[in-house]
Amino acid sequence: MLACTEQICVPERADLAVEVPVAAKAETGADPRFAEWLRRLPAPLDAAATFSLDERTVRLAIPLPAATPLDDPHVFIGEDKLADYAGNQQFAWKGDMLIVTLPRTKLDPRGADVLTGVLRLNPAGDGIAFTARAGTVPTGGTPLAADAAAPELPSLPLLLLAALAGGLLLNVMPCVFPILSLKALSLAARARARAMPGSRDLPMRRASSPPASGLARCCWRCAQAASRSAGRSSCRSRWWS
Repeated sequence: MLACTEQICVPERADLAVEVPVAAKAETGADPRFAEWLRRLPAPLDAAATFSLDERTVRLAIPLPAATPLDDPHVFIGEDKLADYAGNQQFAWKGDMLIVTLPRTKLDPRGADVLTGVLRLNPAGDGIAFTARAGTVPTGGTPLAADAAAPELPSLPLLLLAALAGGLLLNVMPCVFPILSLKALSLAARARARAMPGSRDLPMRRASSPPASGLARCCWRCAQAASRSAGRSSCRSRWWS
């Protein structure tokens, strides 16, 4: 077997054993849970559906009474590499015909002459199983309420205001504080340089010396702490070994 992470798979071996007790008396009665599981299986549709394919979509025409209640419907296709399972699905009524539009898969799409699937009617798991053959799918129809209500995008001024707020927020982040101080010192040094002709480089050097020396001291202290910690762990490992 393979033991896998998100980056690599390593072959592994394992010996598995299980003990199954034998009942003293065989049970002849059926388990009532099987009846409940059979009841939850999707009922087969008694009418034939049709589908059509193009480069971008898979369109289905499922004969279904328009009075059928639909709450967050979803179509599960049985064929592989035909439709994008995670893509956005669109539903529309046209008389007693449910028109479903599915996006095609982008990786190695394939065709099919017969399509099987399950239409989920509601989040409770009620659904119907259908079989569709290649044919004509009507166009148009009345979209479902959930599909008709498209998300409304914010206006352009609101987006610009959000971008400005994000830029201001970025300027008060801790990693930007040293840059702001250096910028302020640079502006002050330029003002002094303009007032003192002939000494433009001196204020800049004086202004940059304290931050540079402070940064060097901080890095040196961190290196000392790391070396001390490494030395202690090495001594401990030698003592226990």
